[in-house]
Amino acid sequence: MWAPAGTPPSIVQKLNSGVASALQTPTWWSSSGKLGIGPLPMKPEEFASFVRSEIAIYQRIVKQAGIPQQ
Repeated sequence: MWAPAGTPPSIVQKLNSGVASALQTPTWWSSSGKLGIGPLPMKPEEFASFVRSEIAIYQRIVKQAGIPQQ
């Protein structure tokens, strides 16, 4: 889940808690299992670190493939 830059930390934490709770419901597990997906709950700072590492990975892929910036 994403929020706009500058969202107050208290709001980010409230969203994070709500989503984490929702991911634990039997209904969600049943629905997501049918789609072959599962949760990867993270704290906001863990998610930020994950996104940064993913960006770095894909920047290297794009550079190695010679894909021009648009």
